[in-house]
Amino acid sequence: MDFGVYAQGTSTNSMSRIRVIGNHTIPSVGGFLSNHHIVSLKYGNACDVSNNKSGGRYVGSDNGASTKVPILIENTEATTISTNTIFGSRGAAISINEGWNCNIVNNVLYDTGQLGPSYSSIYAFNTQRCVFANNNGSQSSSEFAQKFLEEAGTSTNNGGANMAYGYTTKYTLASGSTSSFS
Repeated sequence: MDFGVYAQGTSTNSMSRIRVIGNHTIPSVGGFLSNHHIVSLKYGNACDVSNNKSGGRYVGSDNGASTKVPILIENTEATTISTNTIFGSRGAAISINEGWNCNIVNNVLYDTGQLGPSYSSIYAFNTQRCVFANNNGSQSSSEFAQKFLEEAGTSTNNGGANMAYGYTTKYTLASGSTSSFS
């Protein structure tokens, strides 16, 4: 299977109120994705990505917008990503590209970014006014991602408080960012 859920609008005709809830890609629960996302949403507004699970033999790639991360959100506004459980991803567990006013809350991320310590568990590119809160990240090896949350591009005005264990760096802000995390 290549995709769990894939939905795409356009820059002039975005999707609204798409809900992706309760999908599983854990081998004992329903197979695994061979090389893509459990959820990929592009050009969405007021979407909900909640209570999804991904783990085990997951094939991922680099951080960033075009990569094979479990949850990939692009060009979205007012979207909620919550209560998802992701373990064993090779790249970032959650990647957001061009997100505005999104809520990324209450997710559990374990042993993510297994391609190496230069990776992050949550990757945010060109995001603004997003809340990253009450997410719980844990790494059991220094060979996995060592940044819990990484901002890039023109990301700014984001914030939140999270729990991160086993990382050398909890947050990396984009150049010029006014984001505030604790």
